[in-house]
Amino acid sequence: MKVVRRVSYNSLRGDRMAYVVINKLNIANNARYLLNLTGRAGVEMTSVTKVVCGDPEIVSKIIETGVREIGESRLENIDRIRKSGLSPTFLLLRLPSPQLYRKVVESVDYPLERVEIPEGSQGTLRRVGPPLEVHLHGGYR
Repeated sequence: MKVVRRVSYNSLRGDRMAYVVINKLNIANNARYLLNLTGRAGVEMTSVTKVVCGDPEIVSKIIETGVREIGESRLENIDRIRKSGLSPTFLLLRLPSPQLYRKVVESVDYPLERVEIPEGSQGTLRRVGPPLEVHLHGGYR
């Protein structure tokens, strides 16, 4: 029932292994509780998958509760989730370098930050499918 993620790090006393224990049942229960709470208030919920590196098994548990939108900061994690067969709506929390904007357009439903396209390169970024929604989140700059 638990997934253990191990991340190594160096310390002054030598190499050590740090790890995070993730209880998928607790994640599902928390997601269900928050979804109910936000739903009663008329607010749509985005579940942010920080720390779990886009682990499809964990994202699947979240989606099973009824969460439809996943917030991710890394394009490679979005790719990992999509390749596993899951297809939630994706909110990109942090823009990558401008060289990866084409990938943003191809992979993400909408970014949290505004995408600034350099003059003259608009023609090179064409979205296949519905237009990319751009949401500006007030107060964050």
